[in-house]
Amino acid sequence: MSITESLPAEIYQAISIFLSLEDIWTLQQCSSTIEKAFDPWMLSRDDAVDRLICWACRIIEFVPFPDEGPIFPASATDNTPSNPRYIRCSARECRWAIDKALSHGADVSTIKRRLTVKFRLSEPKVVGSTLALAARMVHTEAFRLLLERGATLDIELGEWQSQWLRQFLLDLQHPESLQLCINRGMRHKGSFIQDSLDEALVSSYKDEGKGDLYYRWLDLGANPKSLAGIEPKSAISPNDDKVLGDTQP
Repeated sequence: MSITESLPAEIYQAISIFLSLEDIWTLQQCSSTIEKAFDPWMLSRDDAVDRLICWACRIIEFVPFPDEGPIFPASATDNTPSNPRYIRCSARECRWAIDKALSHGADVSTIKRRLTVKFRLSEPKVVGSTLALAARMVHTEAFRLLLERGATLDIELGEWQSQWLRQFLLDLQHPESLQLCINRGMRHKGSFIQDSLDEALVSSYKDEGKGDLYYRWLDLGANPKSLAGIEPKSAISPNDDKVLGDTQP
């Protein structure tokens, strides 16, 4: 046992006064002894487990210019790997944080905290979705881990969370995340995933020159019946049996 690990509990309590929850979580990963020493202080916070889930999905802004905006960007498009201002937490940190939150009673699918200052007042009853948060941060590792631990989308998502998820899942830059949802049976009739696939199919069908993308949505399970009554563009042949063979109600 190291000198740090052998410190009395009173020392840890005194140290915790000067540390944020985020600092505590970083320290807790050093050893099981330090983790247990700080647990009582962490759990004294009502929102600790929800914040821990948020922390797992976080993007860290490592260029500290506060005048340039908030730490969390306004949209998922700002979090692309090509943007040097943001880095994702490591897979190890992400796994540790999610598993620790769940071990202390966190709901794997929902959180109570508002996910953004842009979360509209017209949606005060919408529950925060952990998957939507991971999608907003374009955090594929957090998204995967949450799915593996049983997270679902069987809640009222509201406008903003639906937008984050569609942008994340349907841009095809992260096909593994969409495929994971499909593999877990989240594409059932009336589900968010199925509805999103159908909307993407209709959109690609309307847009001339997107034939390849159209067939991609079909292959992923979009329902061709969603095209009933919609005029095809010239890029899609109206005589194509795969396209129009099953579009009638």
